[in-house]
Amino acid sequence: MNTRIEEEKSRIRTLCQKAATELYGFCPEFTVERPRDRRNGDFASSAALALGGALKRRPSLIAAEMAEKITLRDGEWLEPGGKGFLNFHLRPDFLLSFLEPAAELPYLPIPDPGSPEFDAVYPYHRLRKILELRGRAPEGRQDTGLLTSPYEVRLLWALADGKRDELASAAMEFYDRVELSPDFPPLAEARYILLNNALRKMYCAGKELS
Repeated sequence: MNTRIEEEKSRIRTLCQKAATELYGFCPEFTVERPRDRRNGDFASSAALALGGALKRRPSLIAAEMAEKITLRDGEWLEPGGKGFLNFHLRPDFLLSFLEPAAELPYLPIPDPGSPEFDAVYPYHRLRKILELRGRAPEGRQDTGLLTSPYEVRLLWALADGKRDELASAAMEFYDRVELSPDFPPLAEARYILLNNALRKMYCAGKELS
C-alpha cells in the first residue's frame, strides 16, 4: 500500500479517536477505508457505527456530533453519511501528488495471447502506440484542471495503489472515456501526463512478469 495513503488513513483515525474520546469518553475499534462509491469521499470512517453499538444510539446522530468536533485542513471537508459513516474529502493535491513528469515509454514485447501475462501487458502496448501517434510529448507540468472526471480520479487511485489489474482496467477506461486533444492545451496535457504515468507503472509490472 502507498505510504502516503497509510499516512492519511492514520491522520483520519487519530482525528476520529480524539473526537470520540472528547465527546463520549472512549473510542472502540473502527476502520478507515476507501468508500466503494467515490462520491462518498476519499476515505470513510466507521467510528460512529462502532460507537452506535456501544452507546445504543443511532450512528447517524453520532456521526453528526463527531463531524462538528473534527477540524480539518483548509480545502478538506467532512460529511456524515446517512448510515453513520464519516466521509472525508481530501484536497485535490493529495491525488495529484502521485503524478510524476511525463517520460519516454520503453518498448515491451507483447506476450502470446494465451499467456497469463497478456492481459497485463497488452493495454500498455496499445495505449503506448496511441500516445506515439498523438505526436509530441508535453513538457511534464501538473495541472490543477485534473479531477474533473471520475475516470481521472479512478486512474489516480490506481496509480497510488499500484495493483496491476486495476491499473490496466482504469487506464483503458480513461482512454475510452476522456478526451485527449492532439493540440495539448493545459488540461489535455495534464491528462496525457496522467496516462503516461499509468503506462510507466504498467511497463514496470510487465517487466516483473518476464
